[in-house]
Amino acid sequence: MAISVRMKFGALLIQTKYEYSAQETVEQIQKNPYLPFFCSLQGYKYAQSFDALVMVRFRKRLRADKLAEINECIIRKAETSRKKKGDDDKKNQPPKKRGTIIVDATCAPSQIKYPRDTEL
Repeated sequence: MAISVRMKFGALLIQTKYEYSAQETVEQIQKNPYLPFFCSLQGYKYAQSFDALVMVRFRKRLRADKLAEINECIIRKAETSRKKKGDDDKKNQPPKKRGTIIVDATCAPSQIKYPRDTEL
């Protein structure tokens, strides 16, 4: 059964981030319910999604220059999407003032109506 590149690359990122071995990475993806979603699986399943040998083969096929090329592509995509959203314009403007801050939280105003209030 073929495994998607996104799943392999996601597993490789998890392995690099947490410094797991290939077997530990497969076990963590199996045990933690949030990691399969990061690796593009449709849902959580208790069975192993792939073998640790698949990760070893995938890691050997990706050379450092290919990883650098993928990294540059991700950075370019993030920069173009940020420019489309106009995040740079928002950074230059001062934040709008909304509400008030209460420093002493032991005495805070309350607008909660209790059953014993006469206004009810």
